[in-house]
Amino acid sequence: MGKYVTARKYYLDLIKRTSDVNYTYLAVVHYYLGIIDTYERDLDLAESHFVEALGCLNLVPTLSKWENMVRVH
Repeated sequence: MGKYVTARKYYLDLIKRTSDVNYTYLAVVHYYLGIIDTYERDLDLAESHFVEALGCLNLVPTLSKWENMVRVH
């Protein structure tokens, strides 16, 4: 169980060091925090991290949004 505490510290530190525009990275970190919370049986906190991860992924620009900006010759 001590390894989960250590992992949580590392992931929370990564969130502090990551810029808000790197949504894919933040989504991965929140996902793994949710996994840790699930193993520790804190399902409410796990759900909040999974929801946060999903919210971050919804902010990632997709190719379809950017394809009009690229000129094809």
